Amino acid sequence: MLSHFTYLRVLNLLLGLALAATSFFLSFKHEQQQIYQRFTSEVDALASSLELELGRNIALLMSFRSFHEAFPQVNDTGFSIFSRNAREYNGGVYGMKWAPRVLEADRAKFEATLKATTGVATISEITDQGVQRPVPVSEEYYPILFSEPTARKELPIGYDLASRIATRTALETAASNNQAIASTPITVSEGGKNTFIYFISLPLYNKNMESEEDRWTQLKGFVVGLYDIDAIFSNVLDNAWSWDTTNSISLEDMSSQVGAETLISVQHGENVVDDSRFEYTKQLTPIADLQWFLVARPSESYFKKHRTAFPYMLGVGILLFAFMMEAYLRVLRRVDSELQDAALMDGLTRISNRRRFFEQLHKEWPRAQRFFRPLTIIVSDVDNFKKYNDIYGHVRGDRCLHDVAQALDKSVQRPGDLVARYGGEEFAMILPETTLEAAREVADKYRILGLSTQATLVMAWSRSVLVLPVWCRKKICIMAI
Repeated sequence: MLSHFTYLRVLNLLLGLALAATSFFLSFKHEQQQIYQRFTSEVDALASSLELELGRNIALLMSFRSFHEAFPQVNDTGFSIFSRNAREYNGGVYGMKWAPRVLEADRAKFEATLKATTGVATISEITDQGVQRPVPVSEEYYPILFSEPTARKELPIGYDLASRIATRTALETAASNNQAIASTPITVSEGGKNTFIYFISLPLYNKNMESEEDRWTQLKGFVVGLYDIDAIFSNVLDNAWSWDTTNSISLEDMSSQVGAETLISVQHGENVVDDSRFEYTKQLTPIADLQWFLVARPSESYFKKHRTAFPYMLGVGILLFAFMMEAYLRVLRRVDSELQDAALMDGLTRISNRRRFFEQLHKEWPRAQRFFRPLTIIVSDVDNFKKYNDIYGHVRGDRCLHDVAQALDKSVQRPGDLVARYGGEEFAMILPETTLEAAREVADKYRILGLSTQATLVMAWSRSVLVLPVWCRKKICIMAI
C-alpha cells in the first residue's frame, strides 16, 4: 500500500509538470503579444514617415503656387526650371504639367498658339482604346500646355484634362475648395512592371478670392503633379533603419477615386507568419483626398529575433523547484521512517519494544489462523537481575540488558522472526512457522544465557484450539496451547 508521502511525491511531480507547461505557454504567448505590439509600433512609425514624405512631395504644388504669385506669367522656361528642380530633390515626382483654363470662345486662338509653339494642332482627348482625337465642343477646356519631362507621353501636350468625367469632377472639387485633389491614377508600364502614377491638381487663380463663385471667375488653370507613390514608399522603407525587411508590408489605396481596393506597392518579406491575427492595418491621414492603408505582417524570423529565453527559464525553473520538492519529500519520508522506527525501538537495548511486539503479533496471528500454520511466542526474563542491579549498579545493569538483548536478536535468523523487550528484564520472541521441536531448540539456546524461559506454541487449526501436555525442564518451561 502506498504511503501518504508517495502520494505527495507523485502529486508534486504532476503539479510541477502541469504548472511548468502552463507557465511556459502563457509566458510564451504574452511575449509573442509583446513582440507583435512592438511590430505594430514600428508600422505606426513607418506610417508617420510615409505621411511626412507624401506631404513633402505634394507640398511642391503649393510651392509652385507661391512661385506663380511671384511671377504671374507662366511660361515654358520658368515652368521647366521649377519642375526639374522639384524632380531632382524629390524622387517621388514623376512629372509636372501646366493646364490653363480655356473657354470655348478662346479655343481657336489657343489652338493656333499651341500649334505655333508645340506643333500640336488641336485640343484632344484619348479614347478607351488609346486613340488620341480632337475633343468635342465644351464650355471650357483644361488642355496641357507645358510638360516636364517632355519625353513622357502619358498625358501629352494638348490633352484636355476635363475630357474624362472622373478627372473633370476632381478639377471642379479642387477649384471650388481651393485645395489639391487627386484623380484616378494612370497605369504606366516600365521594365515589365506596372506602376500607378497619381496626378494631383492644384488650382491657380489670377487673384485670391474667398467665395466659391469668385474663385471660378478668377480661375487661371491647374498645376498638375504626377507622383510615383511606389517610389516614395520604397524610399521610406529603405531609410527606415528599424524596419526588418523579412516582414511583409503593402500600401493599398481605398480612395473613392479608385473605386476599389488597389495594391500600390508591396514588400513580400520572407517566411511571413500565416495567421490573420497578426495582420496589422494602419490607416494613413488622408492627403489630397486620397485614403491609403498600410497592411503588414511580421515574419517568423522577426519573432525569433526578438524572443527571449524567459519562457524557457520560467518553465525549467518551475520544474527544478518541483524536483527539489520531490527530493525534500524523499528526505522527509526517510526521516519519518526513522522516527517511526525509533518509536517502535527500545532505547536501551536497541531492539523492538513492546508496542512493536503487539503490532507484529496482530499481523501474524490472523495469518496463522488463515493458513493453518504454527506460531511460537517465547517469553523470558533474566534471573536474579534485581540482585545483580543492586550489587553492580544501574549502569552495569543496563549494559547487561543490552548485551542479553543483542544476543537474543542474533539468535534468530529468519526475516519474519522478532525479538522485543517486553518490559524490565523480560523479553519476548515471535517465531512464525515454528513447530514445538524448533521452539525447544530455541529455548535450549536461551539456557546458555542463563534465562528463565516460558515458551508458548500456538497452532491454528480449523478455528479450534488444540491443548497439548505441558513439558518442563529445569528453568525452561514450554507449554503448548
